[in-house]
Amino acid sequence: MVSNNPLFLWDPPRSPQRHDKFFKCSPVLRGVVFIEIIPNGVDVGKYDGVKVEKSDRPRVIYVGRLIGYKHVDDLLVAFSRLGLDAELFIVGEGPERKNLEDLAKKQKVNHNVAFTSFVDERKKIEILKSSHVLVLPSTTEGFGIAVIEAMTARVPVIVANIPALRELVTDGKKWVVV
Repeated sequence: MVSNNPLFLWDPPRSPQRHDKFFKCSPVLRGVVFIEIIPNGVDVGKYDGVKVEKSDRPRVIYVGRLIGYKHVDDLLVAFSRLGLDAELFIVGEGPERKNLEDLAKKQKVNHNVAFTSFVDERKKIEILKSSHVLVLPSTTEGFGIAVIEAMTARVPVIVANIPALRELVTDGKKWVVV
């Protein structure tokens, strides 16, 4: 069935060549069929409208699904090795939540780690803006909307060295690829 949405023109049973254009959100997704790039974005006005002070303690934040390929476990281990008086906010939900909570206890950082589950848009913006850095250790991303959200909140980011995240983090001043 062909979608009525002009931005999604795909008819699986037929040849892709029968359509004039296919759109995607990232150059990383450039392929045989795709022609145009339509990047994801955020509503900057929503972010500018939320006034929040930075946390008194250094705050690291992760926003996303709690699933294996996001490597939140690696973030927890790295956070535990820092030995800083800092806090880690893990915003999201997923099948790895219980394992990550257990890992935080095992690494003896559970008192510095807050699992918030899903939060509404305003709360997410408040937590982002109060944070000092967003870390996205994921090794699989099509775009990385959390990175754009952090940048909009004027929060520096540290991301995994994968194509979709490298393309977002280009100037090397407030953004670090590891």
